[in-house]
This record gives sequence, C-alpha cells and structure tokens, in this order.
Amino acid sequence: MGRGAERHGSKRGARLLVQVAANPACRLMTTAAAFDLPLPTLDDADRPVGEAAEGVSRLAMANGNRFETALWRDELVQRALIEAGLLPKEPVQADFRGDRRPVERLEREVLGFLHAAAQGEAVPDLLCHPPLRLQVAPGLALALTPDYLRLVRADGGTGRYVAGEVKAFHDLGPDTDPLALQAAERQVSVYDLALDAALDALGVRPAHGPEVADLMLRRPHARAFRVALRANRPTRPHKDWFRRQALPALATARQAWLEEQARAGRPPELTALPTHLTAACAGACAAFDWCLARARAAGDLRALPDAAERLAPLTTLTDALTWLDGTAQSQPTGDPALAAVADHLREWSGWAGRLRPVDRR
Repeated sequence: MGRGAERHGSKRGARLLVQVAANPACRLMTTAAAFDLPLPTLDDADRPVGEAAEGVSRLAMANGNRFETALWRDELVQRALIEAGLLPKEPVQADFRGDRRPVERLEREVLGFLHAAAQGEAVPDLLCHPPLRLQVAPGLALALTPDYLRLVRADGGTGRYVAGEVKAFHDLGPDTDPLALQAAERQVSVYDLALDAALDALGVRPAHGPEVADLMLRRPHARAFRVALRANRPTRPHKDWFRRQALPALATARQAWLEEQARAGRPPELTALPTHLTAACAGACAAFDWCLARARAAGDLRALPDAAERLAPLTTLTDALTWLDGTAQSQPTGDPALAAVADHLREWSGWAGRLRPVDRR
C-alpha cells in the first residue's frame, strides 16, 4: 500500500480528500493537500468571531475532547451498535486509542485483521480508532483513522470490516443540515475506499462485498448524549466521485509542483497559485477567508465563482455591488436570469461582510 510514500495525517486526511473532490479546480488547495502544506489563513486578529481552526467543529472547540472521551468511556458507541444488532452482546474489541507503538506496526496489525477476517478466521468484532493508509497519488498516501471498524460475517464465514464515524450535530432529526450530513457521509466513505485498497493489496477483496459505512450522530446535551445511528449507508457513489474528482486532481497538482520546482530550482510559492472560490468553500476550507480577502483586495469579479460568465460586462466587485443597489449604468448580460445573479452577489457581499475589522481597544 505504498510503503515508500509520504504519509499525511489522520482525520485531516479524509477531510482533505472530500475537499479536493468538491473543488478540484483550486490549485492552491489541491497542492497543499498533495504535499501536506498549511493553507494560508488570516491572522488571528482578523479571523471572524466564532471560527475554529481547520477540521475542528465549534462543539469540539468549546468542549475539548469531553464528548469523545465520554462516548468511549461510557461505551455509548458499542451500546448503539449492539442495540442495532450490528455487534454481538459481548463483542471482542481491539482498541488502538492511546496505543504508543509505532504507527507502521499498528497499520500492519490492522491489515492482519483485515486479511484474517477475509479468510474466515477469528478476529475482533470491533476495532476502535484503527490506523489505515490510502495511496492517492504516486508518492502520496493519506493516513486515516476511522472511529471504528465493525466486523460483518457473510454466510460462508468470511468477514469484512465496515467503517464507522461519529459526528456531532446540534440538531438531530428532520432539521439536520442535509449538506452537513452529505459531507459526513463522504468522509466515512473515504475509509471504505481505504478498506477496498487494503483488501486489493492483500489479494482478498471479494468480487461483491458490502460497500457501506456507518454514520453515528451525537447530539450533546448538558447532562447526557443522544446518539442516532445511521448504519449501512451506501458508499459506492461517493467512492466513484473521489476516483473521478479527487485522485486525478491530486496527481496533477503534485506533478505540476514538482515540475515547477525542477524548472526554477526551488518550490513555487503556494500563495501565488490560482484559487477557485466556490460556494462550497465557506465553512469547509481553512483558506476561505484568506481567498475571499484576496479577491476583495483585487476587486476582480473573476476571482469569484462563475463571475466572468454570469456577470459580464461588470468586472469589479464595486461595479457589481453598485448594480445590486440599482445605480449602475451597465447591466449584466451574460445571464438572463438576473434574479439569480442578484442572489449570487448578495451571497458574496454577505460573506464579504464577515471580514470586519477588529476593535483592538
């Protein structure tokens, strides 16, 4: 599974793959993902209030690891799986949390469990925080850590592990944000992609194995947790999406960077690479506020998504906002649905308003 490849880290690896697949045209972000480089961000003093660091939810930021610790300490994850009939009443577990052995040794142990399960041998029913590795481009592997892998036995006795991820949501039920759910399903599908790759490398992947994963949602309350299990979510559409969008983008970004480095004798400046802002960037990419600030400073609508086609002949942000106020001389002609254009501009002007100055008094 690419033992000589660079190995990039843990939960961030899965989120990076989701981000790249959602916006493969952004050279800055795909290059940062391909080489594990930090994305540019605004100074902390300029960061909008309430924004967390990359990959950290507001719930996690406010409560540290309290939720995660309680879930495993009180065996809420195991209990939810047992009550759903997805684990035996007294499951055999292998817990990799806090394991201080070298990660390569842990990965080999997990691979051993995957291989033994596929051969019908006795293996743990549940692997907690097992390390995985996914080769995503020549010379590049992502380190992945699902919250758990649970064993599923076929009629013939052979087994296959199904990945599971725990996510925190303020609201569980009909009002749960569908886009947030989709992003969570995509993340857990990355782990199923890694399981496919591992079984292929071991030569034991079944021709028609389960292509599903679990999503466990938790709603933290002041005194208790509410856990909602959404088991056996289909992963094939998401995995096909990664193969089509993310993997080629990472390989292309990596090759372009290496060619530029060979030509210039030094690595190119990451912040000089072109960006591609889309509506999906907000709340998903750590560089979003930095990219938006750069677009506003340049005053060029071509830095905004689809602006060149939708807003012609307007070219600057000032022109566009003036048109939105109804005082511009020229009118957009590139999109006959002017209402949609106006909504597009209002969305961007609303995001621009987040970049407010900080009172230092």
